[in-house]
Amino acid sequence: MQEVVEFRRRPRASLSLIIAAKAHALISGQTYVGCENVAAITLAVLRHRIAINFTAQSEGITADDVVRKILETVPQTEPLG
Repeated sequence: MQEVVEFRRRPRASLSLIIAAKAHALISGQTYVGCENVAAITLAVLRHRIAINFTAQSEGITADDVVRKILETVPQTEPLG
């Protein structure tokens, strides 16, 4: 995926993921944040923060495709406790 994305290092994206995942967990009635909460909000939080280069655009690759590919590579774990 590195050849289709321009990487930008900004802390707001990670902060937004944390806050949104906490909110998703709370709305879901959970007292903890699990991988499923992060996965549920990742697309909405990151889709506009990913810069797709011209090569990817010409091949029809979107920011959503990149985020989904990232989510596929992250192992899902059970909460501790």
